[in-house]
Amino acid sequence: MADDAKPAETATAANAATKTADGKPAEATNTDGVAADVKVTDWEAEATKWKALSRQNENRAKENATKAKEFDTLTEAQKSEQERLNDRVTVAEAKAAAAEAKALKADVSVAKGVPASLLSGSTLEELEASADELLKFRGEQKPAPVDFGGGAKGGDVKAANTEQLTREQLKGMKPEEIMKARADGRLDKLLNPKK
Repeated sequence: MADDAKPAETATAANAATKTADGKPAEATNTDGVAADVKVTDWEAEATKWKALSRQNENRAKENATKAKEFDTLTEAQKSEQERLNDRVTVAEAKAAAAEAKALKADVSVAKGVPASLLSGSTLEELEASADELLKFRGEQKPAPVDFGGGAKGGDVKAANTEQLTREQLKGMKPEEIMKARADGRLDKLLNPKK
């Protein structure tokens, strides 16, 4: 667009263009009075032309500004999406690590016979060392007897294993000894003969 504009040629101050009665520019003359080949510029036309070019540039700048804002918005949206994806990956990795640690604790718990809630550590070696320390602290224990739900229990077993007193033995005892024998279950057959 700037190529369309031609540089304006002007006369010197002494040969300034003047308009004739019909509104056309008068011919410029040099100091010798000879007509010069100088074109006189129509300043109003030049101003209008440059104003139009300025408006075109202004419109282009507005379009570019709008496109730049759209680009910034899109870039920000993409960045936000990327950040959201990064957050989801981080959460998923944390969940996977927690599940792996829980499974590892359960494995060591079953292998060592220690409750998983008492184990501390994050690696297999740390968990096994923790289980070993807990076992040392607890000491040797006999396994609990397994109850299958059958057979005699309670008083019958106690009475069968306890030496029962006879009436003659009872006659020679003091009241404190009688109370102790009763608490121990040594008088059960005398007090309840039907059992």
